[in-house]
Amino acid sequence: MTDTALTDIPVTVVTTDETSTAGAIRSCFPPSPTGNLHVGGARSALFNWLAARSTGGQFILRIEDTDRTRLKEGSLDSIKDGLRWLGLQWDEGPEVGGPVGPYVQSERLPLYGEYARRLLDSGDAYEDFEPPPPPGAPPTPSTATPFRAHRDLTPEERDARRDAYAAAHGRQPAVRLKLPLSGEITVHDQIRGTITWQFKDVPADPVLLKGDGFPTYHLAEVVDDHLMNRNVVLRADEWLPSTPIHAHLFRSFGVAEPLFCHLPLVTGVDGKKLSKREGSTAVQEYREQGLLPEALVNYLCLLGWAYGDDIEYFTKEEAATRFRVADIRPAPSKWDMDKLLSVNAHYINHVLTLDEFVERSLPFLEKAGVRAAEYAPDYMRDVLALEKERAKVLGEVPDLTEYFFRDPPTDAAMLDLLRKEAREQAQATKMLEAAFEALSGVRWDDHEAFTSALDTVNALFGAKKRVAFMLVRIAVSGRVATPDLGTTLHVLGLERVNRRLRATLQALEGSKA
Repeated sequence: MTDTALTDIPVTVVTTDETSTAGAIRSCFPPSPTGNLHVGGARSALFNWLAARSTGGQFILRIEDTDRTRLKEGSLDSIKDGLRWLGLQWDEGPEVGGPVGPYVQSERLPLYGEYARRLLDSGDAYEDFEPPPPPGAPPTPSTATPFRAHRDLTPEERDARRDAYAAAHGRQPAVRLKLPLSGEITVHDQIRGTITWQFKDVPADPVLLKGDGFPTYHLAEVVDDHLMNRNVVLRADEWLPSTPIHAHLFRSFGVAEPLFCHLPLVTGVDGKKLSKREGSTAVQEYREQGLLPEALVNYLCLLGWAYGDDIEYFTKEEAATRFRVADIRPAPSKWDMDKLLSVNAHYINHVLTLDEFVERSLPFLEKAGVRAAEYAPDYMRDVLALEKERAKVLGEVPDLTEYFFRDPPTDAAMLDLLRKEAREQAQATKMLEAAFEALSGVRWDDHEAFTSALDTVNALFGAKKRVAFMLVRIAVSGRVATPDLGTTLHVLGLERVNRRLRATLQALEGSKA
């Protein structure tokens, strides 16, 4: 074991009075930089943020990077960017500092060695002198416990085996937690109630400190939760099996354990494990699809918690005024992509101002090749005003508005649409010519006059009420669905509309066989 004294460790340990106030929650989101921030982690971070904000406490970001084999380059930046995009700024952690840093576990290694030594000295842990498995060996079955032969060695036996182990393997032996062989341990979970585990059902004597000096999750988590004064552990359901180990560690150290709260599982609509197709997706992917951060946060709040008063839409700041950990429901929550899109559409259609919608849409248009600088600001604003009520995600905006920036191709597909509407090509040509002439004498933004002009064309040819409207719509947009046709033509402007109508008529004439 290392001989580093606690006074040599570059970690500040503060008392509760220095970091919290009465009733204030010090919560923590402790991601491992092994991939992108996914929606499950985002919900955990959000609920921890809400718990802190609702009590005037602090939200801590701690990076758990001790499993060096699983680290992925760029993951840490991705996680931090995702949290910031969601508006979940941390009060303490990387980049912002705080009184109990550092907040990256690989920068706290001497501390874990010291606490492991405390457990060895108290008899609550022991060194595992089993030789490490050769490279490529299959995993040891979980039921195999040869290491327990080293639980009760005499000091002389430990010294001799430690020296032999170091000589043979060039490293120190791992340190294991000495769990009771019988009996039980009980923990109160704020969400799930009182839970009791039999020690015989808990994984046998888990490793706390590896031979390379790096801690495992169990040791690092408990030591840091204690020294950072984390008083509420609000984490995903998948960590529930670790709870008896962590509770036993807190009690072995003789320190108060935090309040444990395990969030409900998030499943697919079929009640099974969430798949990527259904929503087990990185936050960055939702961002690239054009979901709004405030909409995703709103939806995540609903996965296990309710605002109350049948209120469905709210900001995270509004949620913080009502959030209580005790109100989180233990039942699994279903990830419903249709519901998420509905929430997002509500924010686009009814919460964003037009100027905000324009600002957030421009990057998606630019990525699709639309150079906003080439168009008058008023034109861009008018175009997006037409589509604001139709968009569910910002990623749809380039497709919804494409015909405002590019003339539709007068190809076989368009001509087929025109023939289908007018029943035959000759009829399509004559009706479109008549509509072209009728529209030249009316204001397109005068709904009554515009409608009357095209109704007259329909009557002239004995066509159904919609035909002339559809012919014009297809000719100028290449589509069978657009916003109000008169308003669409008005925004497109005389030059674009006339050019497209002429091009369509020319294509119809040229296709006669």
